[in-house]
Amino acid sequence: MSDNNRGSFTFLYDLTRVPCFRDTMLYSMAGASALAALRYSRTRNGMIAADTAVKSFTVFAITGWVLCRYNYRHRRDMIYEGIHRNSPTSDAGQTPPPPMPPAGQ
Repeated sequence: MSDNNRGSFTFLYDLTRVPCFRDTMLYSMAGASALAALRYSRTRNGMIAADTAVKSFTVFAITGWVLCRYNYRHRRDMIYEGIHRNSPTSDAGQTPPPPMPPAGQ
């Protein structure tokens, strides 16, 4: 199947093409591992440490994903606005730029 015929779930085939995925997962795993190790060193109970790891991974992943996507969209919008403002067809920023095309997650 070609890339154009996959539909709206294309991001599931190659997660490395999704912006922010790699950094979010790496930081979430590192943070969850560190907190689980600290929890295990304090309690010596593996179940509590595993529970801490799962909960902290979830919190770190969601928080990291939201912040990274926000920053990604902000940078993209600034670049798009700068390109539009400096294009030879624009009238020196007198008119607002056209609306952004919808972004794929």
